[in-house]
Amino acid sequence: MSYLNQQAGTSYRASSKATQRFVHARLKENYTVDDCKKVIDIKVANWKDDPKMRKYLRPQTLFSNKFEGYLNEPMPAKQPPKRAKGYLF
Repeated sequence: MSYLNQQAGTSYRASSKATQRFVHARLKENYTVDDCKKVIDIKVANWKDDPKMRKYLRPQTLFSNKFEGYLNEPMPAKQPPKRAKGYLF
Protein backbone atom coordinates (compact mmCIF):
# COMPACT_ATOMS: atom_id res chain seq x y z
CA MET A 1 0.00 0.00 0.00
CA SER A 2 2.95 2.30 0.34
CA TYR A 3 3.08 2.72 -3.46
CA LEU A 4 -0.61 3.66 -3.62
CA ASN A 5 -0.22 5.99 -0.66
CA GLN A 6 2.81 7.66 -2.20
CA GLN A 7 1.25 8.11 -5.65
CA ALA A 8 -2.26 9.08 -4.56
CA GLY A 9 -1.51 10.92 -1.34
CA THR A 10 -3.57 8.45 0.69
CA SER A 11 -2.86 6.58 3.93
CA TYR A 12 -4.21 3.05 3.52
CA ARG A 13 -2.72 0.42 5.83
CA ALA A 14 -1.18 -2.70 4.36
CA SER A 15 -2.18 -4.51 7.55
CA SER A 16 -5.90 -4.02 6.87
CA LYS A 17 -7.59 -7.37 6.22
CA ALA A 18 -10.00 -5.82 3.72
CA THR A 19 -7.15 -4.26 1.75
CA GLN A 20 -5.17 -7.50 1.81
CA ARG A 21 -8.20 -9.42 0.52
CA PHE A 22 -8.49 -7.25 -2.61
CA VAL A 23 -4.77 -7.30 -3.43
CA HIS A 24 -4.33 -11.02 -2.72
CA ALA A 25 -7.31 -11.83 -4.95
CA ARG A 26 -5.55 -10.18 -7.91
CA LEU A 27 -2.22 -11.85 -7.11
CA LYS A 28 -3.96 -15.25 -6.96
CA GLU A 29 -5.21 -14.55 -10.49
CA ASN A 30 -1.52 -14.39 -11.53
CA TYR A 31 -1.33 -10.62 -11.83
CA THR A 32 2.02 -9.24 -10.72
CA VAL A 33 3.09 -6.48 -8.37
CA ASP A 34 4.11 -4.52 -11.48
CA ASP A 35 0.56 -4.95 -12.82
CA CYS A 36 -0.77 -3.52 -9.56
CA LYS A 37 1.60 -0.55 -9.80
CA LYS A 38 0.57 0.03 -13.42
CA VAL A 39 -3.13 0.17 -12.46
CA ILE A 40 -2.29 2.61 -9.67
CA ASP A 41 -0.29 4.79 -12.08
CA ILE A 42 -3.04 4.81 -14.71
CA LYS A 43 -5.87 5.57 -12.31
CA VAL A 44 -3.87 8.20 -10.38
CA ALA A 45 -3.14 9.92 -13.69
CA ASN A 46 -6.85 9.77 -14.59
CA TRP A 47 -8.45 10.55 -11.24
CA LYS A 48 -6.11 12.40 -8.87
CA ASP A 49 -7.01 15.87 -10.12
CA ASP A 50 -10.72 15.09 -10.58
CA PRO A 51 -12.65 15.93 -7.39
CA LYS A 52 -15.47 13.53 -8.30
CA MET A 53 -13.17 10.58 -9.03
CA ARG A 54 -10.34 11.10 -6.53
CA LYS A 55 -12.31 9.32 -3.83
CA TYR A 56 -12.06 6.10 -5.88
CA LEU A 57 -8.28 5.91 -5.50
CA ARG A 58 -8.75 3.19 -2.91
CA PRO A 59 -7.93 -0.52 -2.76
CA GLN A 60 -11.52 -1.73 -3.05
CA THR A 61 -11.90 0.10 -6.35
CA LEU A 62 -8.45 -0.34 -7.88
CA PHE A 63 -8.18 -4.06 -7.08
CA SER A 64 -11.82 -4.95 -7.73
CA ASN A 65 -13.23 -7.15 -10.48
CA LYS A 66 -12.56 -4.21 -12.85
CA PHE A 67 -8.79 -4.63 -12.38
CA GLU A 68 -8.15 -6.20 -15.79
CA GLY A 69 -10.02 -3.39 -17.52
CA TYR A 70 -8.00 -0.79 -15.64
CA LEU A 71 -4.77 -2.64 -16.46
CA ASN A 72 -5.54 -2.53 -20.18
CA GLU A 73 -6.32 1.18 -20.30
CA PRO A 74 -3.66 3.31 -21.95
CA MET A 75 -1.66 5.66 -19.79
CA PRO A 76 -3.16 9.12 -20.38
CA ALA A 77 -0.97 11.57 -22.25
CA LYS A 78 0.37 14.36 -20.12
CA GLN A 79 -1.46 17.60 -20.76
CA PRO A 80 0.63 20.70 -21.33
CA PRO A 81 0.30 23.24 -18.52
CA LYS A 82 -2.58 25.65 -18.98
CA ARG A 83 -1.59 29.21 -19.68
CA ALA A 84 -3.44 32.21 -18.45
CA LYS A 85 -5.12 34.14 -21.24
CA GLY A 86 -3.49 37.36 -22.28
CA TYR A 87 0.08 36.35 -21.46
CA LEU A 88 2.71 35.70 -24.10
CA PHE A 89 4.90 33.47 -21.90
